Amino acid sequence: MFPVSNSTRSLKQYAAESVSCHITLPRVCTLLIALLAAPALQAEAGTTIPVSHVDQPCSVILERSASLGTSSVPAGVGIMPSRYEDLSQANEGFKKTGTPLVAFDGRQYTPAGFTDDLGIYYFIPALSRSLHITLAQAIRTFFLFTLIIAGAVGGVGLLISLQSWGGKLVAMFALLLLLSFAYHVGDVYIFECAVPLLLVPWALLLIRKQSSVTWFVTWFVLAGLLCGTASLIRSNAALPTVMFLSCILLFWPQGRISRRLVVLAIFLVAVTIPRELFLTLKSSRDSFLMTAQAERTSDFDRHTFWHLAYIGLGYVSSPYLPAGTCDEVGKAKVRSIAPQAAYLSAGYDQALRSEVFRIVRQHPGWVLASLMAKTGVVVLVIFGFANFGLLTAVLYPKGRAVEIAFWSALSVAAVPLIVVQPARQYLLGLASMATLYGVFSIDQAFSVRALARLRPRSLRDHEPTRSASEHADARAEVQQKHESLVTMR
Repeated sequence: MFPVSNSTRSLKQYAAESVSCHITLPRVCTLLIALLAAPALQAEAGTTIPVSHVDQPCSVILERSASLGTSSVPAGVGIMPSRYEDLSQANEGFKKTGTPLVAFDGRQYTPAGFTDDLGIYYFIPALSRSLHITLAQAIRTFFLFTLIIAGAVGGVGLLISLQSWGGKLVAMFALLLLLSFAYHVGDVYIFECAVPLLLVPWALLLIRKQSSVTWFVTWFVLAGLLCGTASLIRSNAALPTVMFLSCILLFWPQGRISRRLVVLAIFLVAVTIPRELFLTLKSSRDSFLMTAQAERTSDFDRHTFWHLAYIGLGYVSSPYLPAGTCDEVGKAKVRSIAPQAAYLSAGYDQALRSEVFRIVRQHPGWVLASLMAKTGVVVLVIFGFANFGLLTAVLYPKGRAVEIAFWSALSVAAVPLIVVQPARQYLLGLASMATLYGVFSIDQAFSVRALARLRPRSLRDHEPTRSASEHADARAEVQQKHESLVTMR
């Protein structure tokens, strides 16, 4: 965070002092936004900043995390220590009760992973029991197997769907870099990379090949079930891919629109099936906890939107915004205005909702600066991972359906980053979709250039010996190759 003193200062001075901090991508973007937004925010920058604002809850959390590190997590793959502890309690809870999603913390039974997406608290303990391995081994197997399968299946899909050798080489290099990034991020965030890798290349190939209706529908049903299952593990892991596949079905220029709409409806229904099935597990959990703990079912529902929106305002350090982007900031604010509200309860969410609207009304300039800073990071991430693909997309445009699908998916992936924060672990979904966009754009450029060289040669080499009908056949062959590009117009 940027340093804050209790003296009055202008926003430009504030930005200048920020240079002395550790230079990171978010801070660079925030510095640029601060300088650009200075005229609009000068009126708000002249208020005295209380010394107590320096004592930010996030500072305490970061220091504690740094001292703890990951040495206490024996999983051998990146996972948050708190998440590992929750998994241990879920595993222990099942051993004692035989009911999934019930945790035991040594004193009482509680909902497993109450503040988290529930998928891993069912699948990982189940994997541990099925393979008769430790919890740490199950965590390592679960995440590494997901990453390996995504890399292998996605890599094969890229090699088959891309048209040029240059595009294939670029794709393999980009895939290795992306998988390396995903491995270092680890945890449930791996699924934000795995889902688009598994589905996007094969979707483009499937639609280009104009497969049979049976195979077409079957693939989209399986894709929907996969997206729905991934959303149980990481709620927004599949949203960009769902948007991509939906747009491809809606805007692809071939085939009857009525048939594509039916397939889209089937796909979206398939996306919801895993979550609906998971509700039966939650119902069993709630019944057990109501009996064991005499708690109401409503106590098991978590409300996170306004919590995330509130802490997301703290991305830019300011006395008028939340004091950071960690969960403790939201907890501290609710303790000060509604101490009776339980964490992530409906009352907790309502308290932060009122606080968000108050900040937006009273300090719109600072809120805009925070949003612009996060948007700047998002744009730089897209530029960084799509890189030359953005240039080739302008010079060698792809089809309208493909462009709409990719940019809609990128927009969906960007929204949580702008609302909350573009932290490294949250960038994986956006980075994955941008990488795929860049790869397909570069392949389009290689393919079009190769086709441009092929067209005159194929018509010129045998000019003296070919009849008019043979020339027509040659032109038709070249045109067919052009239309077979995966990013066809």
